[in-house]
Amino acid sequence: MFLDLDNFKTVNDSLGHAAGDDLLRSVAEVLMGCIRVADTAARLGGDEFAILIEYIEGHSDIIGLAERLLTALRRPVTLACTEVVAPASIGITFGVPGTTGEQLLRNADLAMYMAKEHGKNCYEEYRDHMHTAIVERLELEADLRRTTTGQELVVHYQPIVDLESDVVVGFEALVRWQHPLRGLLPPGAFVPFAEEVGLIDVVDRFVLVEACTQLHHWQKRGLVERDVSISVNLSAHELADTTTETNVAEMLAASKFDPGNLVLEITES
Repeated sequence: MFLDLDNFKTVNDSLGHAAGDDLLRSVAEVLMGCIRVADTAARLGGDEFAILIEYIEGHSDIIGLAERLLTALRRPVTLACTEVVAPASIGITFGVPGTTGEQLLRNADLAMYMAKEHGKNCYEEYRDHMHTAIVERLELEADLRRTTTGQELVVHYQPIVDLESDVVVGFEALVRWQHPLRGLLPPGAFVPFAEEVGLIDVVDRFVLVEACTQLHHWQKRGLVERDVSISVNLSAHELADTTTETNVAEMLAASKFDPGNLVLEITES
């Protein structure tokens, strides 16, 4: 079994690394309390854990253990005076004669990623088709890392209209990905993935600079009024990042964009 905590990065970013370490200790205690003496639990690194279960009676024993683990990890723990829930995604694979330890870990890891894809806080069993899916995922991540230079990201602008006067009072900046093979992708097709692999900050900053530059251009050409605003989404990670204020201030100063025209919004996620 391969376990990965669903909210560990959020805990580290918001409560600090000491709280994150306390959470890892709490998870280790949960694991040790759920497995048998003959089983082995290990932390592989970060917020990843593995459990090796030997001499089982049947498939239902493992499913029962996975469900007990999920239930136990959903119980709140107090970290830095804050109550936190640390659910996990679990991947399960069964060894057959000839299976190596490396193959077991890889297959359980793939199953865990599928659990993440299916909403987190659940378990998935390894199936052969998962290998194809994870290869596609790696290709998508490589494509996304390449395009964060801004070559394929584009920003669309949704007008915000005053219903009484029928006047455009602002715009919301919405990112799109002009993928060379998959066509124009909406945010839902790649933004959650960007958040997961740690690329959302790069996407957010690209949109911020692009949106402010575009509105400033429209204002200089007299296409929109000087008091028209632009709304830009920020991820929860950026809102918690202490450098965000400095980054935004530097961007505003460099672009000579009026700060009163910028609205920073919290993403729906």
